Amino acid sequence: MASPSAGPAPEGETAGRTLFDQHWAEIESVLARLCGRHGLVGDDADSFRSYAHERVIDDDYRILRAYSGRSSMATFLNVAMANVYRDYRVRMWGRWRPCAAARRAGDAGVLLDTYLTRDGHPLEEAIQRVLSRADLAADEKTLRRLASEIPDRGRPRAVSLEAAAAVPAGSEADGALDRFEDQALKNRARRALTEALASLPEQDQAILRLHYWDGLTIAGVARVLGIPQKPLYRRIEASRKRLRRALEEVGIGRGDIQEILL
Repeated sequence: MASPSAGPAPEGETAGRTLFDQHWAEIESVLARLCGRHGLVGDDADSFRSYAHERVIDDDYRILRAYSGRSSMATFLNVAMANVYRDYRVRMWGRWRPCAAARRAGDAGVLLDTYLTRDGHPLEEAIQRVLSRADLAADEKTLRRLASEIPDRGRPRAVSLEAAAAVPAGSEADGALDRFEDQALKNRARRALTEALASLPEQDQAILRLHYWDGLTIAGVARVLGIPQKPLYRRIEASRKRLRRALEEVGIGRGDIQEILL
């Protein structure tokens, strides 16, 4: 089922969309380099790329519309996407820092702590990931000793917020609304999200639920539904705009909306 028409695009949105279409390949190339630099592979890489594409499209392509021409587009995209990656790390894992023991062990120690503590990989997998890095001088015995010195700090969980209204009250997905002290406002927001989600075409509802509730990447959603990947970013943004309007109408401020729908 086709997504609803959003009507004529505003001038700013048109300019941003044009830049997005023109520089799609460059954006993908920059994201691929970032994934390689930070050791993101498989689902981890897909998750970051999905987040980055949504950030690029968000707010009528605000990131791309900020391009002023004072540098090359390649330079601009490298800086912009590096900032997006920083925000992604903070959102997914909090302001995580390697422990003192890992820092003392150098790059291999920091990477091991990253895989164990921040990313939540099992010990054997984390060790093998570090050993697979040819640029690091690491041996298995040393890594196992170091792992015993790394404190178990747990891994913060990111909660999908768009699905809050669709999940029974008290579930983890309600976390975004639970921080509001005004119970009446919280109830209005939950009801507004429920109604806004229900007003979407069935396939757009499925896209949001698969991506935000079930945790599939955009590539995964496209595979499950058998539809092209690239148009999904715009469809998601159109749906998010409906949710924003619904929250605005019940008195949720712009800053709070931004945090709920990120």
